[in-house]
Amino acid sequence: MKVAELFPDEVLRITVLSNYSNFGTGQQAKTNSFYFFQAGPWKECSAVYLSLEHHVSSGSDGSRHLSISSPAELARLHCLLRDFTSLLQVVGRVSSLFAGDEFLARITEASELVRQLIFLASYGAKEKFYSLQGLSAEIAKDFVDV
Repeated sequence: MKVAELFPDEVLRITVLSNYSNFGTGQQAKTNSFYFFQAGPWKECSAVYLSLEHHVSSGSDGSRHLSISSPAELARLHCLLRDFTSLLQVVGRVSSLFAGDEFLARITEASELVRQLIFLASYGAKEKFYSLQGLSAEIAKDFVDV
């Protein structure tokens, strides 16, 4: 049996709130488990990802390029995209905790999570960052992974 099946609230608290000690433990953490999706790393990564369209320029031949060229900024983008990929994987792993017996108890969090994921997927499909010209193989792979 999986630990997540035996202790779903504890798994949510550990995976979602592990870096947010000021949000309490026990019942307080349980009621604040949705914090992860409203602030913290998820919000930061989502905000940067959703602002990337402002850093895309179009050439006269119709090609699209990422206008970030500083090695430091590209390294930061690479790290952020890797973090975002990891966060998306965590969300996928804990998604089973929003189903079954806990469905009605966590419907608000689950519906907001699904709404955000659909929005991010639609945005990624529209922008097609992975197809930008002149990307390093590393950054292109990061965009594919997200």
